[in-house]
Amino acid sequence: MSSTPEQRYRRRLAQKAVTGPPTEAILYAIFNEFVSLHQQQRRFVIYLQMSLKWKPQDVRDRRSEVPDFGLGNFTLPTTGHPPFKLRCGVEAKRALEIMAPLPPANLIMSDLDVKSMFHSLSFQAQNQAKAAYKNEYPLSPQRR
Repeated sequence: MSSTPEQRYRRRLAQKAVTGPPTEAILYAIFNEFVSLHQQQRRFVIYLQMSLKWKPQDVRDRRSEVPDFGLGNFTLPTTGHPPFKLRCGVEAKRALEIMAPLPPANLIMSDLDVKSMFHSLSFQAQNQAKAAYKNEYPLSPQRR
């Protein structure tokens, strides 16, 4: 039984994903493949390296949060909603060496390196959520 070029491509991509801790470049490709299948059904728009200004009203403030991927929908001008609704932001991070054999979660939950990584990423997630709200990209209308 022969496979199509698309099937061979996805098989190579899957193999790269599980061969050692994949680099962020490999994770980008894998995530992009995943969301592109859903995008064909026009469920959302994919933003790569979306810049969320920290203080959008202050033109002098150059700070921003940049999720690796932003998924969202455009809204019509007459709805009273923001022009773009951010559904989620995704970060692609390299796996820690300890995660290579993919042990059950309960075996690594107490590992200090794993705890430290999740702790540091939680601050990044909080900042990106705040920046999305300040840029008027929330899922629901803002209350002022």
